[in-house]
Amino acid sequence: MNHQNDVEILGCRLRISVNSPVDNMAAGNLAAPIDEDTGIVNGPGVYSDITKQDQVIHPITGVAIDGFQVPFWRACLDMAKQAALKHPQNRSIGWDIVVTEEGPGLIEGNHDWCKLLWQLPVKEGFKYQLDRFI
Repeated sequence: MNHQNDVEILGCRLRISVNSPVDNMAAGNLAAPIDEDTGIVNGPGVYSDITKQDQVIHPITGVAIDGFQVPFWRACLDMAKQAALKHPQNRSIGWDIVVTEEGPGLIEGNHDWCKLLWQLPVKEGFKYQLDRFI
């Protein structure tokens, strides 16, 4: 939340499992940036191991990553914003949301969210973006 107590989205990422029962990057999986306005993935999937090649197509399923439309996108954003408003004392939360065939579901909110997941998929450091909240 910003100084006006409005929810501000700092970035949206799609975590993508690659032959793994979990989806985090530390387990060898991918993450890709999502355009906040459209819910469309707007870049390749990247690994935390920067020696591995970026993926525009999922290496197992063959589904395109770049250009993928996240289903129920507006509902995902609304869910994250509503959850954030319930916890105004925590000014920075990383929300984990699952998308099912029936719609989105809230998994958890993380006060110590992954800054690597935030920055690596867009290949840019974002520490400067946090300065305005101090």
